[in-house]
Amino acid sequence: MDIVEIMRDHFKRALALGQDGKVPAARATVMELADHLATLAAPVAEPVTITMDGKYQTRDGRPVRLLCVDRKHPDWPVVGLVLMTDGTEVVSQWRPCGRFAYTSQECLDLVPMPVKPPRAWYEHQPGNPCPVAPDVRVEVRRAGGSGYCMAAGQFCWGITKDPRCNIRWWSPAEEPEAAPPVEGPWKGHAATSPPPVAPDTLVDVQFDDAVSVRAIRSGDVRWGRVTIWRRSAGPAR
Repeated sequence: MDIVEIMRDHFKRALALGQDGKVPAARATVMELADHLATLAAPVAEPVTITMDGKYQTRDGRPVRLLCVDRKHPDWPVVGLVLMTDGTEVVSQWRPCGRFAYTSQECLDLVPMPVKPPRAWYEHQPGNPCPVAPDVRVEVRRAGGSGYCMAAGQFCWGITKDPRCNIRWWSPAEEPEAAPPVEGPWKGHAATSPPPVAPDTLVDVQFDDAVSVRAIRSGDVRWGRVTIWRRSAGPAR
């Protein structure tokens, strides 16, 4: 029975009792309805789910820095900073359960930040075929050198004369969508020339197949196949 039917039933009973001269009974029926309505209007206790120990974001994925969860306010004790798309932070407030102050903007409700699974590295035995599609970007580590990211199809996954070039461990790449900034123009490099920079210098190179690679240490590059290169400002891989 919904609230409209409850009110109609009580008023009908009160009216009938009043018409029969049973005023006290009619008054009691009206008071019973008032008590029932008061019960429905009473605020429902919300579970306290937001704590300073947790990590949260908005429902639409914006990072949140909590400032406190015990602000002296009857409705919005949770206060934090929401990171906007322009890089600025906006002060916002929520209920203890994480509901945003303005119910029309549910996208700003607090939700737990997804837990990122630990990074998994997979061992690849020399001689086995490429473990993923050629256009999938992976991060690899050689048996005797540092690792970096590039498309799986650009690696020699099999056995080579130099065991240091064999891929031993690989993992799905975790590169940002936006490419890091680069420094300097592209420069040409003859196939028979020595490496143009120190081995620990980060460079972007382009092979004969015109596929760019970002932030590789110069000492890990096979310069015999490199056609152009430039210094890189990207993170080390």
